[in-house]
Amino acid sequence: MKFLSKDIYTNLLNILVIIVMFNVNGIIYLFTGNTGFVSGIILLLTFFLIISAKVWKFSGLMEMYTIFVFLNLAVGSFSLLYHENYGSKSMQTIFDILKSYLLVLAVFLGFRSAISNGRFDPMTVVGYSIIASVVVSYILYILGVTENITRYRTETRFSGIFANPNEMAAQALFSIIFCWHFLDKSRDKIIYKILLYIALLISFVSLVLAFSRSIFLALIIVALLKWLIFMKLNIKSIASAFLVVLGLLFFAPKYYNSLDVSAQKRMDATLSLTEGDFDDTATGGRIGLAEEGFELIAQNPFIGNGIGIMQHMDGVGGVHNAYLALWGNAGAFVLLYFVLFLVLVQQKLFLHAKIFRDPTLLCLMLVIIINGLTKTGVYEFKINNIILALCLAVISAGYQRKFNYI
Repeated sequence: MKFLSKDIYTNLLNILVIIVMFNVNGIIYLFTGNTGFVSGIILLLTFFLIISAKVWKFSGLMEMYTIFVFLNLAVGSFSLLYHENYGSKSMQTIFDILKSYLLVLAVFLGFRSAISNGRFDPMTVVGYSIIASVVVSYILYILGVTENITRYRTETRFSGIFANPNEMAAQALFSIIFCWHFLDKSRDKIIYKILLYIALLISFVSLVLAFSRSIFLALIIVALLKWLIFMKLNIKSIASAFLVVLGLLFFAPKYYNSLDVSAQKRMDATLSLTEGDFDDTATGGRIGLAEEGFELIAQNPFIGNGIGIMQHMDGVGGVHNAYLALWGNAGAFVLLYFVLFLVLVQQKLFLHAKIFRDPTLLCLMLVIIINGLTKTGVYEFKINNIILALCLAVISAGYQRKFNYI
């Protein structure tokens, strides 16, 4: 049913990406408290793009991802029925996985076609949408909008237009990575570079204000990866690293002193991780959740306890680890298959980064993988679905065509 013209198809694809990456859902919820109709629009656009795709050509990795999704659903559902653990919470998890797969499929088909035909650069629409969402979040924070609307979760950490600070921190790091990308690719347009540096600064401040432990770890690893492997060690790169460290030394004490007592205790507990104190307090309760998760996994390590069980452990709201959740839901084989998929994706992206001297996609996927160590649903988050689809499309198409930047 290829009833959409190329221009309409491309426009709908861009609209879908912007709605997700700019987090239109969060903005509408911020001002109205209602989000249902945006999710419906996303699902509708997803179906339109799938049935209107001009070329259905999967890569080996997209096929592998498809097998993983249905293997996860099959084994997890069998285990659910076998152990009689089924319920409404499990059905919600199944729906989340299916919707995530459809979104990845729709965007993969669209991006792969766009790259192959040279119609537009998917990195542009994804990157600028992410940067804009972080800048808007920070502006609303400065204006006091998010703090004045009491139903929105801000607490002592910065949430912006996202559901919680952890999502805000991840988006801020995505924005930093894309700012690096556009600065590396930009021509000598001074105003454009100044705007990108401002966006980079806002993104970094937003990341600090949101204060996510796993995202800070991801930032350190991504920065080292970029500077040590993909950036030439010259005066410019050394000066950039020095300025970042100097800025941290200057900004960190001022930020710490501006926090209330509860937020300072959170930072103190986090800093104790550098001294090897991997206890429940320092990790925000993750150690205790992991221990409880392992107890459930030990009951059925090979076929799991049933899909959705680990996302809704009694009293804790999930194991807070995407990999333990997969293991506990569908067993060791499904987890190992997914880990192999992630390894192969990163291997291909590393090769792409070495060829084109651009580690952007490698870094984006690395952030998601690291974030999965302390969050349960990172592979069902719509923003992460788009990034995964982009990575798979680039790998599939080879990204041989060069696109122009400002």
